[in-house]
Amino acid sequence: MKAIVPMIIGALLGSAAVLPMVGADEDDRYSPVYAILRAAQEGDAALKALLATGVNINATDEDGETALMEAADSRRYTAALRVLIANGANVNLADEDGETALMRAADEGSVEAVRLLLQAGANPAARDDDGETALDTYSQIALEKAIEEYKGAVLMVSHDFYNIVNVADYVLFVDEKCMRPMRIRSFRKKIYENHFSKEYLELEQKKKELETRVSAALKAKDFKTAKKISEQLEEVIGKMK
Repeated sequence: MKAIVPMIIGALLGSAAVLPMVGADEDDRYSPVYAILRAAQEGDAALKALLATGVNINATDEDGETALMEAADSRRYTAALRVLIANGANVNLADEDGETALMRAADEGSVEAVRLLLQAGANPAARDDDGETALDTYSQIALEKAIEEYKGAVLMVSHDFYNIVNVADYVLFVDEKCMRPMRIRSFRKKIYENHFSKEYLELEQKKKELETRVSAALKAKDFKTAKKISEQLEEVIGKMK
């Protein structure tokens, strides 16, 4: 077993003799959350050894953050995220601001992390304290891509028309207390005919163009350009409301 495990365990047990963990901030070096994350980085065996001492994998810091949230916050922790999920980390816990691990992964634009969290049962409709979900403007692209690539079935409830038409194959249409499945193409046509003007459709076309450009920038890991285009995208969406 690598030296990191007894070092972490010693820190958690309050051993005065243990050395601080390399790379940790002053406030974090003896944090259970940091210890769990470091163990997860070492791999499954290291995390299991730590949890065997009685450490709670869902332990939180003073901001209500868990190791899973921290792992979801950076692409370099994707492997640790996978280990944490495999060992039972709760994917739907929220920090003091109401943010979940899925929201963080989507903000980061990490398609792989979003996919892992969705497969583990993360709720894409959860809202933070500002009322935002993992489906906000910048995050929505990564989340939609993950859903699109997911091989299983996803049943979701959303009030976002574009979120629905971008990822769904069918819509369960409720009308006069009856529920019937409707192909997404028919659903789009029905909504367009009843609610959208020519100007709106032109804005929608611009929105699609910008979304494609953001997606390409994210794929190229050009985050500066992606953020700039996302700001333009937000302006277009604002005009569509």
